[in-house]
Amino acid sequence: MRIATLSLFGLLALWLSGLGFSPAVEARGYRCGQCGTVVDVDRIWYERRRDSGREGAVLGAIIGGAIGNQAGRGDGRTASTIAGAVVGGLIGREVDRNDGRGRGETGLRLTIRMDRGFEQTVEIHGDMRIYRGDRVRVRNGRVDLID
Repeated sequence: MRIATLSLFGLLALWLSGLGFSPAVEARGYRCGQCGTVVDVDRIWYERRRDSGREGAVLGAIIGGAIGNQAGRGDGRTASTIAGAVVGGLIGREVDRNDGRGRGETGLRLTIRMDRGFEQTVEIHGDMRIYRGDRVRVRNGRVDLID
């Protein structure tokens, strides 16, 4: 009788301890409506706003006109000054518009499997360190890592 009672309590204790550690119960513990797991990370580049190039055109025209003024005599000097100003203005405008910043700002495109069962794609500016498998919370287009 005593052995049967102890074995019954032992089985009951094992059964009750199994309830607290089931995967379904653990998964429910950290789920939220705005949380999910990152399934894909892609680096993206945002186009820069193109500069009009006015400042570069003016500076280029001045420099080009000064260089063109050094060539020729009389009417030829006037023509080379005008041609130098025009060519310098065009070159200066292009240099100013493409000032060496490359493709623009960097960002990330994240595909997130939300806890509610759907996938969401979010684009963020900057260079956050987010990797596949990270837990995140998405609020108003902003992504925060969950520890």
